[in-house]
Amino acid sequence: MRLKTQFLSLIICGATSLIQAQYGNDNYNVSGLFLGITTPTLHTQDLLIKSGKGLTGGYVSRGEIYNNFDMEYGVIFFQNELMVQGQENNTPKDVTMELSGAQIKLLLGYNIIRRHLSIDMGPVLSVNSPWKAQQKEQESLVIGGYQGLKIEDLSSVSPVHGHLSVGLTGGFEHLRLSAQYQYGLTNFLGRLNKTNLERPSGGFSGQLAWTTLGAYFYF
Repeated sequence: MRLKTQFLSLIICGATSLIQAQYGNDNYNVSGLFLGITTPTLHTQDLLIKSGKGLTGGYVSRGEIYNNFDMEYGVIFFQNELMVQGQENNTPKDVTMELSGAQIKLLLGYNIIRRHLSIDMGPVLSVNSPWKAQQKEQESLVIGGYQGLKIEDLSSVSPVHGHLSVGLTGGFEHLRLSAQYQYGLTNFLGRLNKTNLERPSGGFSGQLAWTTLGAYFYF
């Protein structure tokens, strides 16, 4: 919880600085929309996972702060899918799992080419819904590698996470393309360890991660 609080404090302070920078000077400051596609996965030894796909989009604001540095603040929504292996009649079966939520991100950018090409890095605070099977009838399937743990038991994953994002953004004043990668710094499966569910001897551990390809549309 301490890490999540630090993430939130950092994002709030950075957003405040960005807002202040947008007033009283002639620096480059823009707002707009971000739309993208994602390739999510879960790095874990405790479940059999296959990468999936997703969509993301939301509001973003970007402004210069000092010399070749700028800062991006965004409120982003996402809908991701990935697959967990279950068992049906002792036969492996991939179950598509859905996860939706919202993120607040604060990225510091170093401009390789001012206003056209930058490397971006920073913290992301993510809040997600329960993790559920896309097809409700599959929720009763037992998860591969377990005797009694079911797909529906995964719904109680941790709802708040901290991520680190790094990416490359390039383009024009009002349109930029971006490739980003974010990795979870908190245990996505950690909340399952506080239940009486069947679990590995060392407890569940897993970090969410995904690659995003998208476009910024600045007004």
